[in-house]
Amino acid sequence: APEFIYFITLYNIFKEFLDDISEDILPKEATGFKKSKIWSKLYNFQQDACLAIINKLEKYNGCILADSVGLGKTFTALSVIKYYESRNNRVLVLCPKKLSNNWNIYKNNYKNNPIAEDRLRYDVLFHTDLNRTSGESNGNDLAFINWENYDLVVIDESHNFRNNSARNDHETRYDRLMNEVMKKGVKTKVLMLSATPVNNKFTDLKNQ
Repeated sequence: APEFIYFITLYNIFKEFLDDISEDILPKEATGFKKSKIWSKLYNFQQDACLAIINKLEKYNGCILADSVGLGKTFTALSVIKYYESRNNRVLVLCPKKLSNNWNIYKNNYKNNPIAEDRLRYDVLFHTDLNRTSGESNGNDLAFINWENYDLVVIDESHNFRNNSARNDHETRYDRLMNEVMKKGVKTKVLMLSATPVNNKFTDLKNQ
C-alpha cells in the first residue's frame, strides 16, 4: 500500500537518528537531568535533539547543532550542559562578546533567569580572548584560567572559526583552542552551534 511505502521510506531516512535518541543506549540516564527546569521548557524536537547530541558526544566526542535561527539552539545546548554538569563535568561556553548576555543570564541568580533553579555553573569566555593570556574575559582572569580542565566546550556561532589559516610566526586562537583546551588535560568533548556552518565553501565546515 502507498501508506506502507511512505512509512518505510521515512523509517530508512531517519533510522540513524532514531537509534541515536534511543533511551536504552543513552549513557548515565540516572543523572536525573530530565527532571530539570530546562528540560521541561524544551519542545519535543529539542528534547530529541538533546538526546541525539549527547549520544554523538559520547560516541564521537563532537557534534554540530545546525538548526536554523529561531529554533532554540541555546536552550537545546543548555539541556546538554545540564546533563554534563549533573555528571560533575566542567563546562566552558565560548561565544562572541555581543552574545555574552544570552549565556550569562542562564547561570546567574537573577529574577529574569527562567531556569535559575537548575543552578548552572558553566564559564563564559569570548572567542577573541583565546588569543590573550592576560586581562579579563567576561569577568574571568585569563592568567588563571585552567584551560585544560574543561570536559565540555560549547562554541556558539562556531562559524566564526570557519576562516582558520595556519600561521608559523604565532599561535592562532584556533591553535590555542586545540592545543590548550582540547588536547591537554582531561578528555574534552565539543558541541558547536551555528545556523550557518557552511557559507559558500566546504572548507568552512572542515575548519570548524
